[in-house]
Amino acid sequence: MATLLLLIIYVGFVSIGVPDSLFGASWPAVFPEFGVDSAWGGVIPVVCTCGTFVSSLFSGRLLSRFGTYRVTVFSAFLTALVLFCMSFTESFVPMLLLCIPLGLGSGAVDSGLNGYVALHYSARQMNFLHSCYGIGVMISPALVSFALVAAGTWSAGFRWVSLLQTGIAAVLLFSFPLWRKTVRGAEEEKVVSLGFFEMAKTRGVKGAWVLFGFACALEFTVGTWGTTYLVGAHDLSASLGALLVTFYYAGIASGRFVAGLLAKRVGAKYLVFGGSAVVALAIAALFLPLSGVSSAVVLFFIGAGLGPVYPNLMHLCPVIFGRERSQSLTGSFLAAASLGIISAPSLFGLVSSVFGIGALPFFAAGIFLVFLLVLPKSVFATDKGKDCT
Repeated sequence: MATLLLLIIYVGFVSIGVPDSLFGASWPAVFPEFGVDSAWGGVIPVVCTCGTFVSSLFSGRLLSRFGTYRVTVFSAFLTALVLFCMSFTESFVPMLLLCIPLGLGSGAVDSGLNGYVALHYSARQMNFLHSCYGIGVMISPALVSFALVAAGTWSAGFRWVSLLQTGIAAVLLFSFPLWRKTVRGAEEEKVVSLGFFEMAKTRGVKGAWVLFGFACALEFTVGTWGTTYLVGAHDLSASLGALLVTFYYAGIASGRFVAGLLAKRVGAKYLVFGGSAVVALAIAALFLPLSGVSSAVVLFFIGAGLGPVYPNLMHLCPVIFGRERSQSLTGSFLAAASLGIISAPSLFGLVSSVFGIGALPFFAAGIFLVFLLVLPKSVFATDKGKDCT
């Protein structure tokens, strides 16, 4: 029963990834129809992430009152409904407003499933769980591309993605007997709801916020600006740069899959340290006089090193901070990650306008240096996490 429930949770995590790549894939077809400048596309993920930040921050209270199952099912249906409504929008503002509930729904699912897997499954399953996010991210571009060819409109792609999300939500809905039999009321093994100041007073939480925030800041900055860096710094064509940056995303997926295979032998703590070492070496390699293709290979290793960091930090949460408080703290860690996602890519946009796109290695090194300075002093580096598999 526990294995079957885990497979359903994997399906639920696919649903988190599906909307994240939808806007980027469809935007070239959307903005001419809406009559806005293409630059406005950068506002959409920011608004979505703001919604994710809010729902993540308050997820502890929602989960303690309604439980992981109910929050996850409701959020999955909410995202499906929002995407369906988006397919009928005819201007930019309504789509932007709908991004708010979309982010709220995604953040609640993310917090609930991350916290549940961290409590009830091993580091191996946590790494595989985050690999499923990569599957979701790959689905939307394929559906949008097919919709543009077959139906001649981006809105059909949104409706198809909404239908997919509805199917996933239905699977989650009908999985209730599995939740009841597997958890047997213990999930809901007493969840303690913590306020912001209570969490801030907990030893090690502030350091954990820094780790989550800066790890995701680096991940999304490289992902957002990687293509522009390959094109601008190495004189590649836009099409080749877009193709080569897929090395980075392949690195993230590969890193998480390999971490899942190694988790039982190595342990979550050492996967974080090992991944961090790979990232440090890869960022250092960006300062070498490399060709465009060689730089793309380096981006692969940055992604491969970052891949295990986030899921294994998340898995260590109940071990370090206690099972009862982990659901509330998981939401706060996701909120910290959201702040990094919102701020760092935008900040680098300003930096690049002054110093040029070639500043990306320096910016990435600065972000990761803060992460490395905090990691050895954080609660995650204590002996509590040494045998966590």
